[in-house]
This record gives sequence, C-alpha cells and structure tokens, in this order.
Amino acid sequence: MSPKLWIYAITLIFSALSLSAQPNKIVYHPQKVFIKISQTAARATSLPLNATSAINIPNVDRILSRNGLVEVRPLYDLSNSNRAGQNLYGLDRVFIVEFEQPIDVNSIVGQLSNENEIEYAEPVYHRELVYQPNDSLLGVSWHHTNIQSEAAWDVTTGSDSVLIAILDTGVDTDHPDLIDNFYLNPGEIPDNGIDDDLNGYVDDTLGWDFSGTESNPTPDNNVNHDWNWHPYHAEDHGTHCAGIAAGVGDNEIGIVGVAFHSKIMPIKIFPNSYDDVITAAMMYVADNGADIMSCSWGGGPNSSTLNSAILYARDTKNCLVIAAAGNDGSSSIFYPAGSPGVLSVGATTGSDARASFSNYGNWVDLCAPGAGIWSTTDPANPFHSDLYQAWDGTSMACPMVAGVAALVRSQFPNLSIDEQEALLIDGDDVGNIQMGKRINAFKAVTPFRITHIPLTESEANLPISVEADVLAPGLNLELIRIYYSIDSAPFEFVEMSETTTDHWVGTIPLQEAGTVVQYYLMASDSTQFTVFSPPGAPAVTYMFLVGGINSFLALINDNVETNLDWMLGVPEDNASSGTWEWGDPNGTWQNSTPVQPEDDHTLNGENCFFTGQAPASSTNNGAADVDGGRTTLRSPFWNFPAGVMPILTYHRWYTNAEGLSPGFDYWRVQVR
Repeated sequence: MSPKLWIYAITLIFSALSLSAQPNKIVYHPQKVFIKISQTAARATSLPLNATSAINIPNVDRILSRNGLVEVRPLYDLSNSNRAGQNLYGLDRVFIVEFEQPIDVNSIVGQLSNENEIEYAEPVYHRELVYQPNDSLLGVSWHHTNIQSEAAWDVTTGSDSVLIAILDTGVDTDHPDLIDNFYLNPGEIPDNGIDDDLNGYVDDTLGWDFSGTESNPTPDNNVNHDWNWHPYHAEDHGTHCAGIAAGVGDNEIGIVGVAFHSKIMPIKIFPNSYDDVITAAMMYVADNGADIMSCSWGGGPNSSTLNSAILYARDTKNCLVIAAAGNDGSSSIFYPAGSPGVLSVGATTGSDARASFSNYGNWVDLCAPGAGIWSTTDPANPFHSDLYQAWDGTSMACPMVAGVAALVRSQFPNLSIDEQEALLIDGDDVGNIQMGKRINAFKAVTPFRITHIPLTESEANLPISVEADVLAPGLNLELIRIYYSIDSAPFEFVEMSETTTDHWVGTIPLQEAGTVVQYYLMASDSTQFTVFSPPGAPAVTYMFLVGGINSFLALINDNVETNLDWMLGVPEDNASSGTWEWGDPNGTWQNSTPVQPEDDHTLNGENCFFTGQAPASSTNNGAADVDGGRTTLRSPFWNFPAGVMPILTYHRWYTNAEGLSPGFDYWRVQVR
C-alpha cells in the first residue's frame, strides 16, 4: 500500500464528539418503552396489577397520556404463586408502556427518566443473531467482509429448497466442504438403470455430465486435457466455483460459501463445451428445478440458440442466469454474459477497484470480488493436491453473485425475477469502474433500506435539506424521520415527505455558522420493522459543520513541511519494508494507476509522510507496499484548553488496487 498523509488543520468546536468503532445495529420497538418504578414510589402508590390506562403517578401519567398512551401493564404476572418469596431483582416494579403510534423513543425515555418516581426508563430493544461461521479459512476470505456476508447471514444463510446449478467442469462430489450441500433428485432411484422420473436421463440423482452423457458430473482430472487457457489447470474449476456459491458452513474446516445452506446441482459441460451441449444443459437445469444458474465461462460470438435457452430458463422456468464477464481486460461484449436475460458479473479487488483482468463496459450489470478468492479444489487434480486454493478471475465473481442470489431467493421467494435482479444490481457504488455496482449481500436481503448521501457541511442561516431514497419492496412505510442535535443538545426530529416515488425529503431548521449538527434517519414500516441510517444510529450519527471548516477557530495547523516532533515508527512495529518516511515523494505510476503522487496537498508544499519511497519508474508495482507487519506514524502531543473536543482534519492518499491479494493491507487511524 502507498498511503500519504497531510495534517493541515486542527479546529476547535464546543461539542461532545468522539471517534469510535461502529457498534452493532441498534433497533428498538417504535411504540414501547420500559419503566421501572422506584422503591419509594412503589411503597407510596397502589401500582396496577393488570393492564390499565394509568400508572397512578400523576407526573408520569401526564407524560404518557400526552404521547398517546394505549396501556401500561406489569412485566410479570405477580399473582403467580411460583414466584412468591423469590428475589425478583425489582422486576415487580417494571412496566411495559405501549403507545398508539410510533413515538420519539429517546425523547420520552428522557422525559420519564427525569421524574423522581422513575428508577429508570429505557427502550424495548430488538435483539438479533450475530452469526459468524467457525470455518477455518473464514479469516482470509476477505470477500465476505467486502460484500457484508456476515451481516446478511444474520438475516438468512440460504435455504435448502433453493438450488444453484454450477455449469462447469464438474464438481468434486466427495469434497468434505461440499458433500453435505449437494442436491439429490427425489424422483430418481440411484443406480437402478431406469429413468424413474421420465425426464430423459437415467440415474441422474446428482446432476449430469453433458460433456460425456453420463450421470457422473465430476471432474475428469485428465492430464491430457488442454487447459492452457486457465492458469490453475481447470479440471477443478467447477469445484472452486461451487465452494464460493454454497460451500458448507459452520463445519470447522476450510471455507464457507455465500449461501451455505442452499443446495448445489453439479452440471458438467467441459471439456466438450459446444453450444449444443450447453443448450441441453441449460434446459435440463431449468426443467429440473434450479433457481439459479452460475456460468463462469464464455467466449466466441453471440448465439441465437443459446439466447433462446437462456430466455427459456429465465422467463419460462423462473431461473436466474448469471455469467462471468470474462478476463480479457476489454470493453468488448463477452458472451453469454452479454446475452439478453443474463446478469453479467465483472471482478473487483480487495480495494474495490476493477481487477486488471476483468472485462468492463455498460453491458456489465454488476461486479463482485474476484482476486485471491479462497475456495474448494480437488486433491485428485494431478497438478496440485490441495483441498483449497486462492484463485483470480471473473469466474470467482460469478458464483459469488449466484450465492447472494440464493440468499435473495431464500429471503424473498415470491419476488419476480426482475425484482430479484434489481436487489442484486443495487449494491455498493465503489466509483467509476464501468461494471455497475459491487454486490452487497446485506443490502440485497434487507426488507427495506435507506440510501442517503451524508451532508458534510451546509450554508449558514438557510434551511438544511436532507434527502434519502427508501426502497421497501412490497412493504408499507409508516414514517421516516430526521433526528438532529445542535451542538450536542438533545435530539429533536422532523418528518420527511415523499416527493417522488421512493424519494424522501426533510428540512432541518436553519443554523448559524460555527454550529455542529449531528443527525440520523429512521424509517419504520407497518410491521414495526425499523431501520436507521447510519446503521449504528442513534449511537453513531452523521455530522456536518454549518458554514464549513473555515467557520471554526484553528488551534493548530501543521503542514508537516518540517518533521518537528512526529515519530516515525514505534517499538511494537514489525514491518520488513515500506516503513514510514518523511520527505519529498516521487510521482510514480503502475500502468494507468498512480502509485505515489508527486506533490503534497498544502499550497506550495513539497514534503509529506509516506510509506516506501518508490523509484520513478512505470514498473514499480508494490514498491511502496508495507510488508511483513505494521508501521506506525505518531503525531506530537497537542494540548487544548480543558473541556473542549477538537475537530481533527487531515489529508491522505492511499492506494490498494494492485497485486493478487490487495485485501490484506489495512490503514488504521487512532485518536486518543
């Protein structure tokens, strides 16, 4: 990696802001709160034993009634004799308060907490599974982090009724990380020599070998096959793709597939991968109940016959067809990825750049990680004896999208093909890489979501417009609000209005220059499901400065033109190369990618801090990379007046786009 850092301003604001890691998503019931009556009040008041319209404490009842109280009821039935004489830890003084419609939970909790008779008031939080499989290679499977697999797995891990067909070189049906996820044809009796289900294929219990017309869709592992077009000897290409899409999860070994509770149908079309073989395979897959077809292959001109087979599968049989965009590094259309009815998939790196080998263009629908992807391989392959390897290619990106498609089909079985494709395509916008958006598994399986570009500043003394798109397929939204805080005051809210379909606008009142505004968005549907933007709200919020940074007093401005007291490295560092330096950087490029800029950010400046001064050469890939461990750059200690919280702003330049596995370099910033 080639990071470059400029510190140019430290600015004072009077606000209780902090930098912290984002916690898990916080969700609470929009119409309920808990209250616990103090011991003193409980002794002095006749508390209700059943659901009622009042708690019999005047100040508390006034707060509840003016917010549309429905009822107050005890948390536990205290008449239950089994609890007599037991330590209830004060639960006999806890009540559930329910309101008529969604409320400002934080505001009401705050009001109730200020009453002497209330020991505490708090939201009724919603708890979710925090799911992480225990597979041994999960830690190096960086693609799951990029596409937010683990967040998606809290929603669904796939369904065994959803079937992914892998049209490829065959699949190792004995692989320990795949064996439990193969689809078995329920209409066929194994090895009886009879076409029991009358589909034209005898003993097709586990897919079919269309390349060899037999019921054994496993790799040939034939050393005489010409696989020169593939750098990993492609006999187990299909095995690698199957693991990415639906490798077994939570079995303490190897990798985990994206949809690790969905099923795999192995279909062999190589090495005789002519269009008659492929067309027959596609029709078989569609007729035999596959929900998703993963096609990590292609080349040659467009075929009308193949197009018809694709449209038959998609439009007649409701089978999503997903294909790799190709590895030529070209904008030319690659078939069948470019065929009508196909979702075409390009490949990205760990830094969300376009992989150098990936095809691209407006014909590519979306992209997914495809560099250094760990998955299953066949130890019977004579060119290697591994159960797992990391491979590159749009071939790896394609089954990753197929796995996400299986999650979508599992979560939303009644959506149309068009609606499912729309959820897949609407991923993360990672810049102009000419391959659509990068797949985001969590977004794809979320019942509804808020898309919002955060405000970073606003003009002084003008109303502040906040806009968001809210996608809620098949659901009824009941409210969307902006919660905002001015200079750390308690949060207030304003309602948002739908100005055009799915587009909502709200207005924060005008503020003076030098004001700090924190805000977040909340949306609730008719089922009382609630989402926030940012996802960690209200604990984590957006923030912007009214009037911009120049409206604030700068306490320190260090343009690092001299090294001063910055520390280059600390005793705990262990990097073997690319450690922090200070000086005048070289401006260098690797092909069309800048590896280091020539000038720093400051006006008329020359010097900055950087890692690994690279030579002025066009072939310096990795020269500025930090290898072997970590390297630390530590600023001087700056003293500020007591009680203030400063804004720290700095400039950095960071690239992580080159190399086979760029996902393993990290940039961390700590403020103490």
